Amino acid sequence: MQLTQADRQLHDRFLSAMLEATFPLQVGLDQEMTLQALIRAAEMLKERFEQELDELRQESD
Repeated sequence: MQLTQADRQLHDRFLSAMLEATFPLQVGLDQEMTLQALIRAAEMLKERFEQELDELRQESD
């Protein structure tokens, strides 16, 4: 899927914000464990966003 420039900028902005939010969580901890926990949390967040998107689409039908 080809993204428009506006879509790409929005994507980049969200990605940057999410990455910046994780930096403080990584300080002083076992890096491997932290990254694994962040990956699991990201998967849970993805599932939640997908559920919200499904609900939004159902409401608009």
